[in-house]
Amino acid sequence: MSDTSHDADEIAAYYAQGLEHDGLSHGPGTLELARTRRLLERYLPAAPAIIADECAEAGLVHETTLAVEGAGWLLPDLDARLADARRRDVVLGAIAALEAEPTLLGVSAHLLAVARRP
Repeated sequence: MSDTSHDADEIAAYYAQGLEHDGLSHGPGTLELARTRRLLERYLPAAPAIIADECAEAGLVHETTLAVEGAGWLLPDLDARLADARRRDVVLGAIAALEAEPTLLGVSAHLLAVARRP
C-alpha cells in the first residue's frame, strides 16, 4: 500500500467514526446545534444566492464559489500533515477535488468568490 493510500484510508477511518456528528447529536452538543441553527436562520440570508448577489452588488459577474480550507481543518493531526510535503499534497489534493462541490461549501471556514468584470 502506498503512503498516499494509507493517508486516504486513515482520513476515511477518522470520519467514519462520526465524531463530529455525535458531538452535535448527544448531550450539550444538541443545544449547540439547535442554537447555531436558530442563529443562522435569523441572521443569514438564504444560500447560495447571497454570494452571487454580493458580487452583483459590487458590479461583478459571479463565476463560482470555492472552499478555501474544505474539511481539512477538521483533521485532528492537521499540523503534522502540513509539515510533511507528501502528506500535505494529499490534504491539498483532497480539498482541491471538492473545492467547488456546493453541498460541501459550508464545511469550509472560508470561501472564495471568483467573479469578473462584465
